[in-house]
Amino acid sequence: RRHRRPRPAAAPSARQGWRPAASPAKDAAAAAAPPFPPELAETTFAAAPPAGAAGLVACELHRLLPPALKELSDWTAKARIRAADTLAGTLWLVGPAATDHLGPLLAALSKTVEDSDEGVARQVRRCAQLVGRSCDLAVYVPLVLDQLRAPSGAALVGSAATAGCGGNSAGGGADFLRGGGHSRMRPAAVTVLEGAETDAGAIGRRAGWLALLGELLAGATAEQLRPHLSALLATVARPVFCVPGRASDDDAGASFAATQLRLCSFLGQLISSAGAACASGDNGLLLYSALMRVASVPSSAQHGFASQRRAIECLSAMAAAVDGGSAEALHAVFLPPLLAQITAGEAYKSWKVDSAEWHLFQALCRQAGGATCARVLLLLLPPLAAVLSPKEEPTLRLTALSLLDSLLSAEGFLAAPEWAEMGEHVLAAMLLPNAVWRAGKPAEHVRLASYSCVQKLLSADAISGEQLGAHMGGALPLLVAGGGDDND
Repeated sequence: RRHRRPRPAAAPSARQGWRPAASPAKDAAAAAAPPFPPELAETTFAAAPPAGAAGLVACELHRLLPPALKELSDWTAKARIRAADTLAGTLWLVGPAATDHLGPLLAALSKTVEDSDEGVARQVRRCAQLVGRSCDLAVYVPLVLDQLRAPSGAALVGSAATAGCGGNSAGGGADFLRGGGHSRMRPAAVTVLEGAETDAGAIGRRAGWLALLGELLAGATAEQLRPHLSALLATVARPVFCVPGRASDDDAGASFAATQLRLCSFLGQLISSAGAACASGDNGLLLYSALMRVASVPSSAQHGFASQRRAIECLSAMAAAVDGGSAEALHAVFLPPLLAQITAGEAYKSWKVDSAEWHLFQALCRQAGGATCARVLLLLLPPLAAVLSPKEEPTLRLTALSLLDSLLSAEGFLAAPEWAEMGEHVLAAMLLPNAVWRAGKPAEHVRLASYSCVQKLLSADAISGEQLGAHMGGALPLLVAGGGDDND
């Protein structure tokens, strides 16, 4: 009784809350951590979980996840919000231990990150941000990119609610990164089934994965993003990512338009987070290509111009990220290599009026401005000459003449020194053949557009008197005939 041991201090009650012991090392690590995304700041999830509870839940995670993921796809919003709440708390507790189960976890989150119920969508976004903050980018970014590259019918192996969730080992995340451990612990592979890469199902699925990727990277810093920028941008800059190769019907067009908007939001987030690292060099060319492809998509009354406007806004933000430059300077840097890519191998000889590459070519010329286009005149004229061939359909030639008319009116375009040699070729090979009389209203509009271009070319003195004299034998009869055309 005299030598009674002192009673240990009582542990803080649940009402008082768990408070980690103060530590200079922990304080320094917390200060160096990236800022919490808005969805997590000012919530319970912004604090560290109790270590004991975190270890207990991590040991039982392989049993907790399957029912939660299954309920997340329930048809009732009440069940989905219950599952999302459970999942958010679980992911907050387990932290990096979720790495072993990323395959089925990401597949489930991608389907509900844009849920029709706002409460479900908000909590799923928090789940994604918790995963992105706790797990290594080198693990989950390749998984998501595999899904963004996959055509229709592709799926994560084990993406069903109960697949791939089992297993727990001492190796943990280290075994996962080395590719060791039980097969159920490895990241889900991509199984590609047959299907077109640009059908409505594939494009709609990409929108969900893009939304999920944006939430995963919401708190990432420029230094964390830098090693992954090339792979991220190369994936979304592919010509078929969310731009139809040909004009699509209304249902498919709606899927394309939604995914294009989601892509622009993601690229805007990437520009804001990574800055000049994604807006210059090879990464800059990939980013410029992706944005210009979206900006070039022709819109209809049903889908509007929202994605095109957003792409142009992102181009301005991209230019500002590179030493506060202008969009004109951006076009001057990236227009030549992108033009060289889309015209390589004389691919323009197969362009039709609804070809995505022809739309991209027009958007590049109209957005870059006359002075920038003048510097790449020798890249512009061969495609224009090909689509202005009289054997091409009238609608294609009419859009080409409209583009050429716009360029001839643009300031600085006719100042290129190459015009001294190329002017007569434009007149003889591109304009005069389209001024020949042909029956029909479309041909009449083609003749009118051709005469307009001839007038601008001659009034700008882009052709010398000697050059013009060499072609008067063919030009004069066409000009005289045009004076008596039905279209005054």
